[in-house]
Amino acid sequence: MSEMGGGHMHRPENQQRGVLKYAHHFLQKHWELVIYGVVGVCTTVINIVVFQILSEKVLNLFWSNASAFVIAVLFAYAANSLIVFHAPFSFRSFLQFWGMRIVSLAIDMGGLFVLIAVGMDKLAAKIFVNVAVVIANYLFSKLVIFKKGKGRKNGD
Repeated sequence: MSEMGGGHMHRPENQQRGVLKYAHHFLQKHWELVIYGVVGVCTTVINIVVFQILSEKVLNLFWSNASAFVIAVLFAYAANSLIVFHAPFSFRSFLQFWGMRIVSLAIDMGGLFVLIAVGMDKLAAKIFVNVAVVIANYLFSKLVIFKKGKGRKNGD
């Protein structure tokens, strides 16, 4: 009992301060990625909820997935442009965003149907594929669409 009292009291406080300091530093350094992750989670939830509702009640798998994709991409463009990358709306970035998301759709559709074909539950397959799509979309957005620096003008 005495070991848990005396000398051990200072160590957890120092560890907590260290963890908080590290977390603060991490958030400052990677804030854009953290916010992108939050937007990505919201986009994924929208995609999955729309897919689940439509596939259970209304449409076949293809149309359910396509509809979920369109709704999620509209949300994602607005959120990424305004909240994550602080970029003004431009027709060019909107078209680039959609172009890159069409590549994502191919990954989404192909992955979904392959995983279901090999026996994975449709919802589990949808979630797994969406994780891969969120990662690909961040890279596309960061490196191409909302890239800051040379050649990018506001409102292009």
